[in-house]
Amino acid sequence: MVKLQNKKNNSNSKLGEFLNNKRILKGVSLKDVEHATGISASYINRLEKGNRMNPSMEYILRLCRYFEIPISTIIKFFPETSEENNCDNVNNLLINNQIFFANEKASDDVKVSLQRIFKILEENIVAKQPKSILYAQLIEEVDNLIDEVNKSA
Repeated sequence: MVKLQNKKNNSNSKLGEFLNNKRILKGVSLKDVEHATGISASYINRLEKGNRMNPSMEYILRLCRYFEIPISTIIKFFPETSEENNCDNVNNLLINNQIFFANEKASDDVKVSLQRIFKILEENIVAKQPKSILYAQLIEEVDNLIDEVNKSA
């Protein structure tokens, strides 16, 4: 699962306040959001209170859809994790930019699937796992990517 890296507690509380304000403005309870997004009320509560470090990208994407928030708005709450030589990491490039994939503008779901593929590659390379494990994980995620592209088309 792709996670957003958030090392500053201040950013956590700002994101939490933002989400809490969106929920209050919409006039819904934590349970309402849980039913609509499939994210537990306790997880959302921890996000709102700034107690949830590194939330899952999939959950953030669900909340963005529910509250009709552009993903680029949420990403601003997360400081860059790759500051060496002012380089950006692949996750940030995918989320913060409009990209084309398979001759179509990539949806947020396609971007998340691409992020997962890069994450699998990175984790397997760093851990120096056998290629058979890498290939099995990649095949599964490529299938997910194909499904997402077909849904978007």
